[in-house]
Amino acid sequence: MSDKRVVRERLDRRNIQLGDYLSEAREKKKWTQAQCAEYLGTSRQRYGKLEAGTIPIPFVDLEALMTYLDIPLSKVWPDALGTISPTYTFEVPATITAGESVHVILRTK
Repeated sequence: MSDKRVVRERLDRRNIQLGDYLSEAREKKKWTQAQCAEYLGTSRQRYGKLEAGTIPIPFVDLEALMTYLDIPLSKVWPDALGTISPTYTFEVPATITAGESVHVILRTK
């Protein structure tokens, strides 16, 4: 299996994991997908795809949802220092404006 395919599969699993965190937190608050979608300024269908992990969650959306749903940073990044998994780290630009998409760069340690 190629390195690129391995990384893609790990990212796909990570998208599903993040979606599970969102779904769990939303259901705990007894909120609907429509309410979360409205908060993000997106459609319920797109929000549903974020929760299902079928599309990647832009960093700015993830940050907003973590605040809205009271998801602690440690839930998404256990060491809260940027480690996604034991073998990957992430970098984001120093400044992010509202609505801007951010591409996460993964590098092996």
